[in-house]
Amino acid sequence: MQLNEKEFQLSKTQIVHQWLFEKIGSAEYGPGYYLNEFQIAQEMHFNRSCVREALNRLLAEGLIEKRTNRRMYVTRMDGDSELTLLEYRAVIEAGAALLAAQHKDSDGLEKLKKLHEDFQYCVNRNLWSHSTELNRKFHLQIVQLSHNRHLIDIYCRMEVKMNWVKRKGFPGIMQDVTVHAHSAILNAIEKGDSQLAYQSVLHHLLVKP
Repeated sequence: MQLNEKEFQLSKTQIVHQWLFEKIGSAEYGPGYYLNEFQIAQEMHFNRSCVREALNRLLAEGLIEKRTNRRMYVTRMDGDSELTLLEYRAVIEAGAALLAAQHKDSDGLEKLKKLHEDFQYCVNRNLWSHSTELNRKFHLQIVQLSHNRHLIDIYCRMEVKMNWVKRKGFPGIMQDVTVHAHSAILNAIEKGDSQLAYQSVLHHLLVKP
């Protein structure tokens, strides 16, 4: 099928948006990084209007900010912003856990169990880089088990900013406590106890031991 000019333009914008989203999500472009529209267009061999539209989408999603000089930068986060984000993440994930317990998706539960087992294995052997990634996947799987597209989309967008916060010192810190917390969440979802699943996630993410 022949794409008209508008459809082709949108497809290029989506490519630029995804490319920048991944750069920001991996922290290659970390908080405060200057996003030069001209350089991005040159690097991707696209016109600047595509890049500008992609940047505006990221701006609307809160991943970048426009300062008084009108330039775009990856969003910086202060202590209050980080706390607000952690609270928001806890509420989203707790709601997802509640729905996951109601759905009781057997295949999804098996994947959650496997992630938990692999996480525990890595923690016991001080494999911090592996355990950090498995921790991320465990929490993402909880949200995916909700089978709620809106929750999943919101969480995936939020996870980019969560990566900035978690990179500050998660590896090696409180990992044993995390293993026990994951066990409690997994057991609650497996039993179909939606309220316990909800409370277990909130306790894990908000209550300091």
